[in-house]
Amino acid sequence: MNVKIWVASVSIAFGLLPMAALSQTNFTLSPSTYTTASGYYDPTYAFDGSFTSYAYAYVSERGKGAHTQLEEWSGFPPAPGGATQMTLNIRSSGSVYGVSGGTGSFAIDYSLDGGTTFTTAYMVNGGSLSVTTNTISLSDTQDLTQIIVKAQAFAFCINSLQGSLVQHQVYEIWVAGQD
Repeated sequence: MNVKIWVASVSIAFGLLPMAALSQTNFTLSPSTYTTASGYYDPTYAFDGSFTSYAYAYVSERGKGAHTQLEEWSGFPPAPGGATQMTLNIRSSGSVYGVSGGTGSFAIDYSLDGGTTFTTAYMVNGGSLSVTTNTISLSDTQDLTQIIVKAQAFAFCINSLQGSLVQHQVYEIWVAGQD
């Protein structure tokens, strides 16, 4: 009996874990719902499990004025019991094209509390963003059903000679972790 206790103590002291601790598995969870009013085209592509298809906004404005598109994704299932090392992941890209001073922006925001507050993952004002995965660390106690991811694209011009086109692609949204 003393030998077994000593072996367990030596194993833990040298960073070796019992076999039960090595049985963790990875999980991936996706949202299941999206908004529809002035939303992105093909919004289900943002949670279809593919890194090649995407939901997208294609917003243009010509002359004085502004136009926007907005989409929200939610409906994540609860995390498995004992979930750890969870991250919210958002893979996206975009570009802004302006003519004679027209411009625009695109952004990704997320909420961890059901939409009471939002945090900006990124905002691009004029310019472009190559395909990027933003990874946000979550606490082990995060209620995944409260997560909302919001994408928005905005094109605007301040006079009648300007033009603007904004393209924003959201390839995939998912939560990853271990249980």
